[in-house]
Amino acid sequence: MLIAALGTTLVGIAGGPAATATVPPLATAPQSTPDQLLAPVTAPNTTPPTSAGIAAALAGPLSAPGLGPATTVAVFDARTGQLIYDKSASKPVTPASTTKLLTAAAALTAYGADHRIKTTVVAGVSPNELVLVGGGDPLLRSARPNSKESSDASLAQLADRTAAAVLSAGGETPVGGTPFALTFDDGLFSGPMSSPTWPPTYVQEGIVSRITALIADGGFVGGINDDPSLATTKKFAELLKVRGVNVSGSPKRSSAPADASEIANVESLPMSAIVQQALEESDNTTADMLAHLAGAAVVNDGSFNGGARAVTEVLNGLGIDPSGLQLFDGSGLSRDNVIPARILGQVLNAMATNANDNLWAATYGMPVAGFTGSLDDRFVAPATQPGRGQVRAKTGTLTGVSTLAGLVTAADGDLLAFAFMAPTAPDLLAAEIAWDQAAAALAQCGCK
Repeated sequence: MLIAALGTTLVGIAGGPAATATVPPLATAPQSTPDQLLAPVTAPNTTPPTSAGIAAALAGPLSAPGLGPATTVAVFDARTGQLIYDKSASKPVTPASTTKLLTAAAALTAYGADHRIKTTVVAGVSPNELVLVGGGDPLLRSARPNSKESSDASLAQLADRTAAAVLSAGGETPVGGTPFALTFDDGLFSGPMSSPTWPPTYVQEGIVSRITALIADGGFVGGINDDPSLATTKKFAELLKVRGVNVSGSPKRSSAPADASEIANVESLPMSAIVQQALEESDNTTADMLAHLAGAAVVNDGSFNGGARAVTEVLNGLGIDPSGLQLFDGSGLSRDNVIPARILGQVLNAMATNANDNLWAATYGMPVAGFTGSLDDRFVAPATQPGRGQVRAKTGTLTGVSTLAGLVTAADGDLLAFAFMAPTAPDLLAAEIAWDQAAAALAQCGCK
């Protein structure tokens, strides 16, 4: 189980053996479960952490005025799954981007860590009709990846393959001698493209894209789009024309025939890497697309509502009581989302123990304190430095809200899952420092 690999150190668990690297590698998350994760769980050499020990370690950080009066905290012994510190841990509060942990769990459970998403071109109903079918790949791009990137999931590559398939041997005349009509099918997702609980400024300012099953460049092909699927298809039409495919007219939304012949496809990076993008970079569009994908797979509803229902179903399947949970998106942008700290901690426990053989990927995706993602510039103050490399956690920030939830290796080797939540923080910078100090305090204590 994963916990055996995590129980000594969190530095370097992005794909290689632990305990040797001083700076974690930035490689893409592994495509299959690494061998070291299959080692049996070994009992700690010391007595388990205690509530009193945790309380003593957290007393100073939790007294920080910048956190506000409504903090909630849950700390679990990840080896046993036991809740060992509870400060209003069952109270539902605004989670901000720690919501993405639940989204990651749902997506990995629904699809598996190695699943790849296809974007395809198929033959339409009408003669010489090409249908671009979106599979919900959040990382699809317009241009071909550069040599440092491993994905070929680009519109450019798809255009190459499509042109090769439909052009005659001479490379000049479309099969049948007439122009192609290009349509697009993004019907995997349904409902509104943005959450009704989001202020319009979120999309207008590029904080998140409108969510469809067919987007490239994070939903911002050529800028902010009212309809990312249409913008993506127009870009694809341009790429086909450059390659000699005669595309006429303006792309329109359609439905691909159920028995359509596939002409070409590109595949995404594995689901583990997509989850890493959502967690490490706190990528809102990627997270909400993952939630829609989970909804489509789990409850046959690829929408904001379907994603929320999928999370509840997955929690139930993991044996986690969803009481108090209310979700309106998968990114955590909605202020109407509420999650008890208890649920976040239990999900982290499930990830640490690899409860369904796929959740391990989320632990690799979380930022490493002081090194990667949204934690790369944190844990720099002297009081927080003991947490550098020992903490993997997801951050969460909205105006007046500061959260941090993850895993930490304590000084004696205990692995702890924690969720720190401040839904009424008057000073966000001070709150971040306090949470970093709290995680660092767990890293350096025996907590007995």
